[in-house]
Amino acid sequence: MIQRVPALAVCTVACALASLPRVAGAEEPFANQIPPATDQAPDDLSGHLLIAPRLAWVLPTGSAEDGFPQRRYVAAGPGLGLDAAFGVSKYVAIQARFDWASFDKNADCPKAWSCTARSTAFGLGVEYHLVNGAAFDPWLAAGIAWRRTSFDLSAPTYQPGTLDYTGLDWIHFAVGGEWYPTRLVGFGPYLGFDLGTYSSRPGPNTPSPSPLPDQPAIHSFFTIGVRGVFSPMR
Repeated sequence: MIQRVPALAVCTVACALASLPRVAGAEEPFANQIPPATDQAPDDLSGHLLIAPRLAWVLPTGSAEDGFPQRRYVAAGPGLGLDAAFGVSKYVAIQARFDWASFDKNADCPKAWSCTARSTAFGLGVEYHLVNGAAFDPWLAAGIAWRRTSFDLSAPTYQPGTLDYTGLDWIHFAVGGEWYPTRLVGFGPYLGFDLGTYSSRPGPNTPSPSPLPDQPAIHSFFTIGVRGVFSPMR
C-alpha cells in the first residue's frame, strides 16, 4: 500500500494541471511554424493594357463573289497585325485589332497577267485567358471585323483596274499562347480564322473576273503566325 501512494499522488497532480484554464496568449508548440494560407497568383490582366504586334502567313479561301474564288489568281502571303486589349477581369479582356495581308499571283494567274491583292481588317472582340500569372499564358479570342480586299488584275487585253470588295467578317476566332521570359514581355504562336461576306462589290458596269452576275458569296481567311505581347502596366 505504501508503494502505491507516490504513483497515485503523481496522477492526481497531473490531472489537476491538465484541468487548469489555459493562460491567455499561450500557443501550441510549433504553431508559428505552420505557414499562413496564401492567395492565388497575382492578377496580371484586370485593369492592364496589352499591346500585341503579330507576324503571320495568311491563306485566302472562299469567294469574293459568286463565281470568283479568292484564290483564283492569288496565293497565300505575308501579313501583319496589331492587337490592343484591356483587361476587365482576371481572365477576360476587351480587344481591338488590325490586320493587313498582301497576296501575290499563284500558278493559275496567266503568264502575261499581273495578279495581286491586299486585304485590311479592323475588328473588335474578346480575349479569354485560361491561366493567370503563369509563365505560359494560353488564350482564346472571338469577335467581328470590317474588311476591305482589293484585287489588282491586269493583262494586255484586260484592264479592269482595282476591284474593291468590302464587308463584314461576322466570325473571327483565334487561339494561341505566349511564353513570358520576363514579366512585361511575352511571345508565342497563334492560329486564326475569319469568315464573312462582302456587302459591297464592283458594280455591274465594272469589268469583273466573275462570269456570273454580281452575287454575294462567303469569303474566309486562315492565319498562322507569331504574336508578341508587351504589358507596360504589369
